[in-house]
Amino acid sequence: MRFTENGETVLQSPAEYIAAYEDYWNDFLTVDRFAIHYGWSVETARQVISEGRDLREQRYNLLRMWDIAKKVYQ
Repeated sequence: MRFTENGETVLQSPAEYIAAYEDYWNDFLTVDRFAIHYGWSVETARQVISEGRDLREQRYNLLRMWDIAKKVYQ
């Protein structure tokens, strides 16, 4: 992560989107507070949450498929 001159957090990789989503899920009750914490608009925060959720789900599905393939080809 990096920060702009005005304090806005900039995410640079899929892993950072996932980490931000997990931070939201674990530590914030509202999107508003999450947005304030990272220096984003509420709309940007919603987009980050959505993208992070989708990426996390994709990662989970890939890992699950990998585990199934390992069992099948052992």
